[in-house]
Amino acid sequence: MRNLNSALYWFPKIEQVGLKVPKTVFVTYNHNEWLDAVESENDSYKSVIEKTMLEIEASAQEIGYPVFFRTDQTSAKHSGAEAYLIKNKNDILRVVWATVEDNELKLWMSPDQPQAFMIREFINLDAPFIAFGGHPIAREWRYFTYNNEVLCKHFYWPESAIKFYTEEYHSGREPDNWKQLLTDLNTPIPNLDQEAISTALSCDDHNFWSIDFAQDKSGQWWLIDMALGEKSWHPECQILEDLKRRL
Repeated sequence: MRNLNSALYWFPKIEQVGLKVPKTVFVTYNHNEWLDAVESENDSYKSVIEKTMLEIEASAQEIGYPVFFRTDQTSAKHSGAEAYLIKNKNDILRVVWATVEDNELKLWMSPDQPQAFMIREFINLDAPFIAFGGHPIAREWRYFTYNNEVLCKHFYWPESAIKFYTEEYHSGREPDNWKQLLTDLNTPIPNLDQEAISTALSCDDHNFWSIDFAQDKSGQWWLIDMALGEKSWHPECQILEDLKRRL
């Protein structure tokens, strides 16, 4: 059975719609095989990993450094830029293993395991400050669609979600005015309803989706991620509660 939550399903579909999405290359990998390789001396495991690393390097060169790295299921962006940002080939090994470890922690009980790495064009987001050890906090919005209509929309970064680590990627210091900067990012609400609906229509094997958009420094909005609505984080929302009662 297809995993509709995987980017292997939804990315080719939204790419055909013509929406603004980062250039993306998939490199297949076997997650359990990679975990086995950590403690194994089996040369077959090592050869698979070496081959995959070369494919990742070739894909990054094709897109152009820097690149954003994740799997078809999720990213390690809440662990900071060092867990997903590949600036040159010397970063590849560290970022790949950080991503594998992050996916294992998040998905080890899930029947749907990662099937591919995603090497993606890096988007320069309109971010006034960083958190999570170097991750840019920008204008990002999550839209929820149900039966090809916009159900609700939410700013992606509530204040309670922001974390500052002791060793920040750049400054090492929590901005004094970050709460005001976050409030400023929260408005105005972007009008991306049609883009969200077009996305949902292209993935009509399911009727409930979350769709994430982010704004770059030029003001352009990008569709950066999507997932099954019932598996996506959602803030307290009366609209969602009403939907749950109907389902």
